[in-house]
Amino acid sequence: MDNNEKFNINVTLNDWRLPLNIYRADEEIYRRAEKIFNDELAAALQKYRLQREETLKLMAYNIIVNLVREHEKYNNLVEKLQSWGSDVDNILND
Repeated sequence: MDNNEKFNINVTLNDWRLPLNIYRADEEIYRRAEKIFNDELAAALQKYRLQREETLKLMAYNIIVNLVREHEKYNNLVEKLQSWGSDVDNILND
């Protein structure tokens, strides 16, 4: 099988069936995301005792917060690597 080949899968999110056409190489990512989503939703519904819609909004917001946090970590890492690259250049050029 070719990993660049697209194929259809169905994921279930909050009892909602979502048909997707994805690259075969990405299937594991989509399956893991489906499991994480459903596990987190079940835990949040039990923990916060909110309506399902409010819980989904809370989950979406937490995902964005974590995405921003990871993006900042990535940017800090890139800046450090660039700085180290400059330091190496300076050492080699001295």
